[in-house]
Amino acid sequence: MKTKYLLPIIASVFALAGCNQEGTTEVVQPPNYTGQYQSVPYETPQSEDPLVILLLAQQGNKLSGTGSWNGITFNFDGTLIERHMLVTFVLKGTNVGDINGTIDSWIGSDKSLAGGYQLWNSSALFTGAIRFKHVKL
Repeated sequence: MKTKYLLPIIASVFALAGCNQEGTTEVVQPPNYTGQYQSVPYETPQSEDPLVILLLAQQGNKLSGTGSWNGITFNFDGTLIERHMLVTFVLKGTNVGDINGTIDSWIGSDKSLAGGYQLWNSSALFTGAIRFKHVKL
């Protein structure tokens, strides 16, 4: 009679022990956001949203790369904290002189970016919303 009750208890202990160990050794790799990003207009294609392309490289939480802002090429550096990205750059030789810039954005689950930009120098300040789609690795 004792073995009749003892056998299911032993079987359930082994079953529970196997369930608890499953998945505990799997390491979750953080996503890598390296790739090409192209701005997507918020308004119609005829709007004044900037055309921006970023060729982004990520190493850990450091970002770097090259980009194009309405045809003006620039290099950028940045930081990634979880799903938040901040990049800084300088646009040289614009019609209002050299302009400092930042793009501050959140990263979506599809690697899209959405946030804002700020461009400034001693005589001008431009701000606006910007979003990007991930187009290549």
